[in-house]
Amino acid sequence: MTQTIDSEIIAGCRQSPNMFANCVMGFKQGNLHRRMQQFLTDHKNCYVEYPRGHGKTAQLTLRVAWEIGNDPSVRIKYIQQSDVEAKKTTGLIKSIIEGELYKLVFPEIEPDMDNWCKADFKVKTKTWSRDATVEAKPIFGRAGGRADILIADDVCDLRNAIQQAALRDQVKEFWNTNWLPMRDFSRDYKPRTWKVGTCYHADDITADWRRMHTEQGGLLRLPVVGFRSPWRELIEDEELEAIRKEIGPFAYARSYELQPVTSDLIVFSPEWLRDSIYKDIPDWESKNGTMIAAMDFAFTVAKQDGDPDWSVCIIAWKDNKGQLWLKDIIRQRSTFPDFARTATKAMEAAGVTQAVAEANGPQKGLVQQMQQDCRVPIRPLNRDKDKITRASERQGFVEAGKLHLPEQDGVVRSDFRIVFDEMTTFPVGGHDDTVDTVIDLIELTMQIREPLKAIRIDNARKNPKQIYSTKKSKW
Repeated sequence: MTQTIDSEIIAGCRQSPNMFANCVMGFKQGNLHRRMQQFLTDHKNCYVEYPRGHGKTAQLTLRVAWEIGNDPSVRIKYIQQSDVEAKKTTGLIKSIIEGELYKLVFPEIEPDMDNWCKADFKVKTKTWSRDATVEAKPIFGRAGGRADILIADDVCDLRNAIQQAALRDQVKEFWNTNWLPMRDFSRDYKPRTWKVGTCYHADDITADWRRMHTEQGGLLRLPVVGFRSPWRELIEDEELEAIRKEIGPFAYARSYELQPVTSDLIVFSPEWLRDSIYKDIPDWESKNGTMIAAMDFAFTVAKQDGDPDWSVCIIAWKDNKGQLWLKDIIRQRSTFPDFARTATKAMEAAGVTQAVAEANGPQKGLVQQMQQDCRVPIRPLNRDKDKITRASERQGFVEAGKLHLPEQDGVVRSDFRIVFDEMTTFPVGGHDDTVDTVIDLIELTMQIREPLKAIRIDNARKNPKQIYSTKKSKW
């Protein structure tokens, strides 16, 4: 069915990106979005810093489509953190231009189907141009062609801003020497440079942009204050309070309160883990030790929507010298029965002699169920300390090179890459499920001189019923 728009509304959409957002995109613009669009209009060189999940990229993509509608000869370079994100962005902009409502507002815009690609595309113009209308690239990508509008959209991520310190300077170098020179100053109007992001590290490029635009003007920064979001029309205080409880105060401060991370906040240095990867456990170690496992469940009501946690089981070799060699990992978003079957099968096949699992709150019943179905003794853990305290107490173990991740082709094996990523970004990363599991394994390993006991949970009695014990420690 052909859609129609009143002529006055069409005129309004052509003049106002906010009306365009409402009528063509179906966005209900919040006050922060209207402020952002006006800010981009008023500033040729600026930096907008908004909290995570507050619509920055959506506003930029609709603005790009709107700019093309008003000037089909415009050339836009759109820079992001990765090639995958860049292609997603061009795909969205192309979808907007191909939409029926867009055609009603800007009927003169016609895609050039010979140059309608994933990473770049052109619309037809009256004058010849060799450059793409929109070209999206990763920050470390290869530059080509000139730009009338240069956009940086979240060019920093956990890897290039926190995990690998050397990449922070490389991001700055690529932006300054590879992308900024692509701006075309030969036209009658000056090129525009728009930067948008959420802060990561106190020394990354977003910190430079904050300082520069604080001094020179052109900074729009709207953090969450406490639990009060700048997007009051959609995000309520209770939602942010729940997010803070889920991801912790440090990750919340960076992602929502716009407080960048400093290096001393990261509990586990990437160098500690890189220096202790292994290809094969030494013969003398493999003959002296035992196989252990730890599990972390993610089956609570609060974690079912959005970006839920993962259930994790990590199997490791604990040697007689108190070192830990991670061997196998099960990481699933599945039902509890599916996860329990997979973890049980893996632990029994590996010859695990002792396992531990979180038994706080609703997890208690899950441990009880696994105790009944698994031949491996499983001891319930009641975590009485917060995540950061527990991790900080085991920082020395990792720094001493006692935690070993499996190696493949000189780097951490692919299935354990998530462990490396979560540990080296803790406590500011998006997930920390494997961190909890590794800490449990370290604590199990640290009990070398203590007899290990597996406890059967008995809900009918105040004191748990001991069903497994060792009269003498094997270690």
